[in-house]
Amino acid sequence: MIVDSAKEIIGVELEEALETGSKYFITFQISAGSNLISSPCYCNKIGVKFFRNIKFLANFNAWLIDDHAHIFEDSIMTDTTNWNLFQGSFIADSAYKAILIGNFFNLININYTCLRQGALAAYYYFDRFCVSTDSLHCARYSRGLPLPNQNPPDAYQISFIDNEIQIFLESDQQDLMVIIFDTAGRMIFKNQLRPGINKINYYDFASGMYLLRIGTKTYKFIR
Repeated sequence: MIVDSAKEIIGVELEEALETGSKYFITFQISAGSNLISSPCYCNKIGVKFFRNIKFLANFNAWLIDDHAHIFEDSIMTDTTNWNLFQGSFIADSAYKAILIGNFFNLININYTCLRQGALAAYYYFDRFCVSTDSLHCARYSRGLPLPNQNPPDAYQISFIDNEIQIFLESDQQDLMVIIFDTAGRMIFKNQLRPGINKINYYDFASGMYLLRIGTKTYKFIR
């Protein structure tokens, strides 16, 4: 990613064109990929650039490296262990339809550090890209958090094995109760879920259909 003649740029078409004059927020996760090469380098100026089309990516052109990006990170990113949040914003000056990610600056304008003298290669991982006029949407999406008006993922996994219900609670952050009703609405079983595997044996239940409620969700099962 450092040597001018060997830069790798990735890109994708946007779901819809940007609206000229609107402010957009851009976020994604980034981590340095030191395990890809024996003596890696780390650099700054990693950023994004918007274009009206993406056809030229099939035949990379050096004119992309023009010391310009709509948004870029000026600090040298060296963290190889954690995902770090890249975020920025800009006012769209055209109806852009594609986003490119990489380093668009010439070597002379890049700050970098290498683990071995003479090494000029830097690689980075990227994930969870977001481009939106809603800053909260992007910040939550790139961090892997539930979006507004989106239910959080279940904190448990449920399976029915023979005459036993197994509920694996992945987190103790939620105060979850498990309740079983028969079709007449009578409560047959009630218990607080604990972190780990919770087992409910219904071998002695009368034959018929039952409703299993965990939090606000209800499941049907037959004895």
